Amino acid sequence: MRSILVSIGIAVLGTEAANAQLLSYKEILDSVEGYWGIPYEADDNEVIPLRCDQTPLKITLSRLDDRIVYESNLAGDDFIERSDVSPVSDGAGGYAPFILLQYEGEDRLTEAGEPVQWRLIMTDRDTFYWQRADWDFSMFTAPRVRCPVPDQVS
Repeated sequence: MRSILVSIGIAVLGTEAANAQLLSYKEILDSVEGYWGIPYEADDNEVIPLRCDQTPLKITLSRLDDRIVYESNLAGDDFIERSDVSPVSDGAGGYAPFILLQYEGEDRLTEAGEPVQWRLIMTDRDTFYWQRADWDFSMFTAPRVRCPVPDQVS
């Protein structure tokens, strides 16, 4: 899974998406669960498995005691990426409009030698982008779009 995220590369958001109203931290928690894929318009590389019609990414959240746990896996795959969900203060008593994740067992490092952290940023309930916390704020992965529940998943 990690290699898939890295292989997708970085896309710079267009002006329209960069100026879009972002969902709040709470709205992300309320809407991120489900299946997600990369639209062909964003990346027409046929070998990337993260497509709604191939093997979309399934995201679930669990609330355990005083923490929220993010889990994701490719549809039909038993390997699960897991991270505590970390809110980030916006400096005004609220939270920044993203959730912050650092996968358990993360072995990728930033240039500063720290484990990579990811921001999951939603522009609407059916679209999100990944942004590494050490990237410039204008850099994002290709968008992920909500997929229907795959037929083969029970």
